[in-house]
Amino acid sequence: MAKKKRTKRKGPRPRTQAPASRGLGTLTVRLDSALLDALRRAAVERRIAGEQPWSQQEIVQEALREWIEELGYEV
Repeated sequence: MAKKKRTKRKGPRPRTQAPASRGLGTLTVRLDSALLDALRRAAVERRIAGEQPWSQQEIVQEALREWIEELGYEV
């Protein structure tokens, strides 16, 4: 049986830590395709540049947190 060739991941490995998190939950949403494309593009470009946040989850979480707090809700 042939061994599978290992490939090295390019770029730094993401360090995902939600500040003062009580754990992660699951939320499924549908987004406009143009918004989803922009999110994917932002995540890829930020990962290449080494800028945090760079995962789609981290970007959405940060944006949602800011919006919720802006409305006066405590997170």
